[in-house]
Amino acid sequence: MDKILIKNLIVKGQLGPNHWDAPKAQMLIVNITGFIDFLESDDINDTVSYSTISHHVQAFLETQTDLISLESVAAKVALDCLQFGLKKVEVKIEKTHALLFCDTVGIEITRTTNDLDFLKSSLDFQTIPSKTIYNDNLNDMIFIKNLALPCLIGVNTCERIAKQKVILNLLIHYSPSSNLNYSNCINYHHICKLTSDFVDASSYETIEKMAMDLSTLLFKECQMDKLTLKIEKPSALIFAECSGVEITRSRDVPKSIKDDSKVVAYLSFGTNLGNRLGNIMAALDKLKQIGVSILDTSYLYESTPMYVTDQPRFLNGAFKIETTLNPWELLKELKRIEAELGRNFSTIRNGPRVIDLDILYYDDIHLDSEDLSIPHRAIAERIFVLKPLLDLAPGHVNSRTYRTTTQMLDFLLASKDPQDPFYKVFPIRNELWDFSSKTVIMGILNVTPDSFSDGGLSNTLDDAVANALRMIKDGADIIDIGGQSTAPNAQEIDTAEEIKRVIPVIKAIRDKGIDIPISVDTFRAAVAKAAIEAGADLINDVSGGSRDPDMLNVMAVTHAPVCLMHMRGDSKTMNSLTKYDGDLLVSIRDELTTSVEKAIRQGIYRWNIILDPGIGFAKDSHQCFEIIRRLNFLTDKSSKILRNLPILVGLSRKRFIGHVTNQSVPSNRIWGTAAANTLAIANGAVVIRVHDVKEMKDVVLITDECVRKPSILSD
Repeated sequence: MDKILIKNLIVKGQLGPNHWDAPKAQMLIVNITGFIDFLESDDINDTVSYSTISHHVQAFLETQTDLISLESVAAKVALDCLQFGLKKVEVKIEKTHALLFCDTVGIEITRTTNDLDFLKSSLDFQTIPSKTIYNDNLNDMIFIKNLALPCLIGVNTCERIAKQKVILNLLIHYSPSSNLNYSNCINYHHICKLTSDFVDASSYETIEKMAMDLSTLLFKECQMDKLTLKIEKPSALIFAECSGVEITRSRDVPKSIKDDSKVVAYLSFGTNLGNRLGNIMAALDKLKQIGVSILDTSYLYESTPMYVTDQPRFLNGAFKIETTLNPWELLKELKRIEAELGRNFSTIRNGPRVIDLDILYYDDIHLDSEDLSIPHRAIAERIFVLKPLLDLAPGHVNSRTYRTTTQMLDFLLASKDPQDPFYKVFPIRNELWDFSSKTVIMGILNVTPDSFSDGGLSNTLDDAVANALRMIKDGADIIDIGGQSTAPNAQEIDTAEEIKRVIPVIKAIRDKGIDIPISVDTFRAAVAKAAIEAGADLINDVSGGSRDPDMLNVMAVTHAPVCLMHMRGDSKTMNSLTKYDGDLLVSIRDELTTSVEKAIRQGIYRWNIILDPGIGFAKDSHQCFEIIRRLNFLTDKSSKILRNLPILVGLSRKRFIGHVTNQSVPSNRIWGTAAANTLAIANGAVVIRVHDVKEMKDVVLITDECVRKPSILSD
């Protein structure tokens, strides 16, 4: 066939993000080769006008804003060209400002009139197909040109001490999808970041090995069929432009799903009918009954309905599981569980439901069948899926979007109304605490004769109940009842005595019909179990579950919310254990990480965990202030395990405050306590444990007004 050529057509158009990841117009370079049989005629009407095609393409690219992927724009240009009468068309589109350190990023595709139906279906974004089809007969290519990066490479002495520039060219071959929404397109930003991070951290002696290892990484992390990778060293030879290597590799045949193999999968859940938390717990129990191991859970989130808006709010989250079931067996079991819990499948799609369980990921399998797609097709468009998934797998790369969970969420949030209500919630008793809007006040009720500040004030049952009622009236959100003093050098009582002190108080409060959440302050499993049975709701263990070998099991079996505190030694030895190697907060975070990992392995759900840095426990005065100053470090994004866990601080009336204020009497340390709690809340505390509820209520009200901002997602 003969050819019509349009070479290097310059267009100013908006095509996805630019090199700063911003949706700005940039220069596009378009090349079109059209195939047609020329007629023996000099009449313009007997041929296809390259002028008409170029004007049409230029007008389309300069005005369109709906198509944001290279794949979809190239497909639309190819479709239009074929509809102008060409029999075959090759389309090449380059973005000149797509990535910071490369010349261009682009796409090359070839289509014929036989592909018209496939092109039309791939650009139909209004209809969600029953399954996504990948056309193996078409070989499309994404290319990244001249990615220039510094690295240590070579065998010479000078090459081992100074970085030099290498230039990489990547040609990515893939089978196009029948649905070219943005979630099914090549994420060249992610590919470039993987490549840049790999090269920056490398120190190879040969570029041959660098090329092979980089290709292995890209095939592992990205969904591509074939890769041609060229790496050049411009500084290698004095009298040559460069030296380099070029390799081509194809993806290995995907591994089969063995019947007896254990694989990791991620499930999402949602519920908005009946006892929502009860529905989730019942689903978890049923999963365990069929041999599924719950490796971890996300936090819980309350969300507004997304598709059908006239229905109750949802409680959402995600599980990380291990199973021997294959994907179809797992899907069948999930549907059975939904049915047994009362889900009505005859109602409207995306309507109210008792429980909804979806497979998000199954190992690294990518599949599309009539009844199951993995990864789940809708992950990238659902905040109520992405946010829980971020808790479990922030760096997991979706093989449809080629983006990590973090990247998908960032892109989605940039296009969503930031005022859409979506909150992380903490379940306790009949309540869902939203820590993003309010600091929780935990009132201290010590039924002990020897606590450092209020020992002996609640020795009788009547006094204890009266003090609890007073704190509730003053504004406490939860009452923390303890029968064993943990003050420095306190004498330890036996389990029976602790139960004798604590359990009657819990029962007396409940007998009065008081429904406020109650926590039990104990490091003994038997006391915790008895307290939960008597009506307590939260287990507050100063040892983080380490003192009693049965404690983590009690926490897991009762499904009670827990507070895990950092501590070394016991009340008699902790003051001699204040020496930490290296950074104090790093040491505390490492030790809390160990506690949380043990708790999760034992079966305690992430959404039930609160952390306490243990101010005053195996910390001197300077260390206590250091913890308050840097409190948010404990659960910031750099911590994979502790990330975003809620923090409780218990600093009320403590000795380190008296050291600074010269107040030896604990009850005279209220003002110092107020100041310390203010900074703790500003630095990330969401629960404060206090003696003086009435005074701290005002502190919380003012501090919350200053630091708590409405937000759908708080990191």
